[in-house]
Amino acid sequence: MISLSLDDLTVTGRSHCHWITSLSLDDLTVTGRFHCHWMISLSLDDLTVTGRFHCHWITSLSLDDLTVTGRFHCHWMISLSLDDLTVTGRSVSHWMISLSLDDLSVTRQSLSHWTISLSLDNLTVTG
Repeated sequence: MISLSLDDLTVTGRSHCHWITSLSLDDLTVTGRFHCHWMISLSLDDLTVTGRFHCHWITSLSLDDLTVTGRFHCHWMISLSLDDLTVTGRSVSHWMISLSLDDLSVTRQSLSHWTISLSLDNLTVTG
């Protein structure tokens, strides 16, 4: 963990990470398992994970109000800026490059492999 500045990090269960470089956050709460490998230049408010949150690369992520209940699984998220991502159940993604969104809600399962240069408002997936 290099250049970490945070308020209110709470982990109950297992938290596993390898590199966190230049992380500044408020209110990260993990209950269960939080697993990551690279998080570079991450700035967030109100990340809440209940269950399993699994990622490998998150580069240049700035977010408000990411809530995961269940399993959220990703491999690359590059230059992601979002407000109000809510996942209840399973959400699996592999590449998300240059993603900017507001109000993405997933209930149960959402599976994507490549999402490149996506900008959206108010996507809701149920089922």
